[in-house]
Amino acid sequence: MIRRFFQRETLAPQAGCNRTRMGPFCFTMEPTIPSSDTVPALTQVGMWESVHEAHEHALVLLAAGVECSVHGGPGGYGLFTTVDEAALATDELRLYALEKHDHLSGPAPGPADYPAGFHWLACWILILSTVFLKQMADPSMAGRFSNSTVGLLAQGEWWRPFTALFLHGDLPHLLGNILIGGLFCLMVAKSLGAWRAWVLILAGGTLGNLVNALFHHDQPFSSIGASTATFAALGLLVGLALSAAAVERRQRLKGLLVPFIAGLLLFGMFGVSGELTDVGGHVWGSLCGVFLGAAAGWWQRSTSAGTRTGSTLAYGGACARHHHLG
Repeated sequence: MIRRFFQRETLAPQAGCNRTRMGPFCFTMEPTIPSSDTVPALTQVGMWESVHEAHEHALVLLAAGVECSVHGGPGGYGLFTTVDEAALATDELRLYALEKHDHLSGPAPGPADYPAGFHWLACWILILSTVFLKQMADPSMAGRFSNSTVGLLAQGEWWRPFTALFLHGDLPHLLGNILIGGLFCLMVAKSLGAWRAWVLILAGGTLGNLVNALFHHDQPFSSIGASTATFAALGLLVGLALSAAAVERRQRLKGLLVPFIAGLLLFGMFGVSGELTDVGGHVWGSLCGVFLGAAAGWWQRSTSAGTRTGSTLAYGGACARHHHLG
């Protein structure tokens, strides 16, 4: 009968076999296949190319209460158990293979559904409203903090692409960004989580303003408004959708064009209307948002996939113990 040792034990050589036990496994110091002269009444229930795979499946059997040992041989690493327990071991390994396959090849994680973070939106509205009231009392704020090519490029006032996001020309301008922009921002927050969403929204808006100012470097230019951040939020949603289409192996033209066309339709509805509309800011904000959204979606899914793969061993042991107890 095979015994499991939980202390390191070196067995005396028997018939030319030098074996060492460590933990619950039996290791061979030399590639040998157990025979009736070394370990009697054993039968092989599996063979794998790597010792890691053999030990993984040995863990499954041990968790189910089946005595086993791993031995190296010319064909790889074999898993052996007693003849009496061979049928039970084979069944446990079959069940583990099925559940491992279902666990790893199940549907890819869809877009995460985080809380919308209404309190973050409320803070955003409060900040925009407070700045607007200050701006009404001091109209010179628009000149000092707008996204100006003169201030940014000639005078080195690097903060302007960011501060311009908080300024508005009139009340309808402010309300439009609060209502339309708030909706897009909530949607991004539900996909990425509130704090990640707002960091990326402000980053996309700031980058959009910066690129817009650089695009107008050869002429006096000035712009204000949170709409660049609003369209960065729209771009984030498009980027997340594009990332999902690519990762989930829907690289066909239709799968990639649907979110892109949807973004263009929304942009056409809200991004080009109005005589004083800064179309360039909307375009660059959207494009920066698409880039950031695609990167965030790739990071989100790669992190989730790594977590799923890293839990395989623990999952297998738990599955085997569940079958044994059940």
